[in-house]
Amino acid sequence: MRAALLVLSVALTGAALGELPPLERPYRILMLLPVGSKSHKVFFTSVADVLGERGHKIVMLSGYPASSKNPNVSEIDHGLKDFHGDDMNLFDFRNDPTGGFSMLGEILGPMVKKLYKIPEVMELYEKRKTFDLIIVDQKMNEIIYPFAHDVTYMTIAAFGMDPCHSAVLGNVQNPAYVSGSLEEYPSPLSFKHRLMNLLQHTLFPLYLRHWSAVPPMQKEVSEIFPELPPLLDIERNQSLTLVNSHFSMDVALPLLPSQVEVGAIHCRPAKPLPKELESWISGAGPEGVVYFSLGTVVRENSMPVVYRDMFVEAFKRLKQRVVWKFEGEVEGISDNVLIQKWLPQQDILGNVTKRNGYSTIRQNRYLEGRH
Repeated sequence: MRAALLVLSVALTGAALGELPPLERPYRILMLLPVGSKSHKVFFTSVADVLGERGHKIVMLSGYPASSKNPNVSEIDHGLKDFHGDDMNLFDFRNDPTGGFSMLGEILGPMVKKLYKIPEVMELYEKRKTFDLIIVDQKMNEIIYPFAHDVTYMTIAAFGMDPCHSAVLGNVQNPAYVSGSLEEYPSPLSFKHRLMNLLQHTLFPLYLRHWSAVPPMQKEVSEIFPELPPLLDIERNQSLTLVNSHFSMDVALPLLPSQVEVGAIHCRPAKPLPKELESWISGAGPEGVVYFSLGTVVRENSMPVVYRDMFVEAFKRLKQRVVWKFEGEVEGISDNVLIQKWLPQQDILGNVTKRNGYSTIRQNRYLEGRH
């Protein structure tokens, strides 16, 4: 199984360099992300496709329909909608000091029962030791740790560097300059921000792991698998993590050999845009285009009217054209705004990059997988 970790590192590095050694034998790899946004699945799928192209056999469990076209990648949609953005209004949590994480215990505890009653999930669980490697989504997926007991497994941190996750691996990040998960402060941090950041690094993990999110999951898991050790003990046995970050765009961090930055690995060459969209963007002239999207988790049509109207008024004052991903109708928009329910984000940013050079678009493309 250790060899499988080496194969993964070589495959991903070789894909970036364009040269790979011949495949000695295909490995069977199980990827688990039962909880997470669509952007996390985009990131996982990019890794699965690279491994599939090398001939490895991938099985991926998620809460979304199959999207990979690689014949070596098999996908299982568990069908549970508990964590889908369509069923949540994150604007309801804008006054929540935890940033909406307070709802995790209410959602993830009951989800454990439902997940392990699904025949396909239990069949995978029974066969978990037949896989050469198990890969788990790091953020909020303690629900699936029973699969990782007594096997070699690794994680993918699609959300980016999480100081709590780093500490679990034995690398405690310095709160004097590494921002916590809730809020990122301007660098260099002032004394006030360093103090607030210290509270983030200490109190927030305690809240999630020992009060709000993990205890309800632990209770349900212990009833189903009474012989298993605590979830947080299983978590410490991970052998490697791939982190969706990069020193060229984030704060430079001290990392262990088991922490590998792979930011932007999910980015691909831009495809041609639909004619209407291409015409709108190319017709913007020297002023350029503003692309506005709240990502894959937040539904724009759940935005309170007062905030939506603020954006409408702000866009009216811009010289640039605006491409706005919005699922509903918006009244009073100006002629410089194009609204569509869905937009090919990577293709938009990639085509703009070709025209305008390699600038901040680079960071925007990389952040797509971290919503």
